[in-house]
Amino acid sequence: MPLRDDIELARRLLREPLSPNTKPTEREARAAARRVLHTIPDLLLKIDNDLRMFLIDLGFVIDPAFRPRVLRRHHTRKVDFSDATPGSGRTRTANAKHLAIARRVRELRKAGAKAPVSTTAKEFGKVNSVVSRICADPGIKEYLDFLDERDAS
Repeated sequence: MPLRDDIELARRLLREPLSPNTKPTEREARAAARRVLHTIPDLLLKIDNDLRMFLIDLGFVIDPAFRPRVLRRHHTRKVDFSDATPGSGRTRTANAKHLAIARRVRELRKAGAKAPVSTTAKEFGKVNSVVSRICADPGIKEYLDFLDERDAS
């Protein structure tokens, strides 16, 4: 897998809950994160040995299954990715819905559709004012702009 794909998969591990039932799985994402972390020390070979060793150890705690058998006794820690605050799962779900709504409005506007807000409101079972408020959210606008820039490059 190319390094860029590994980086994106590792970032998903940090941003969203993954499990054995998701696509990609948490195990695949942990392996990608470990591959990314184990690539960096090679790039830093001449710079700082302590930093290199830290990154290698971090890779072992993110993906414990990769540890060589001889190191399993010494590396017994594992990173647990969990939500930092109670209710963050509900917040993440709401944010995902809001992003989907705002993205749909943006797509319809780019396509030159008439009344993109009301069309989207009907599709998502919302009223126009709610869809307008979601689309006016500066955080959502900023995130969609970021996604557009990323997709353009």
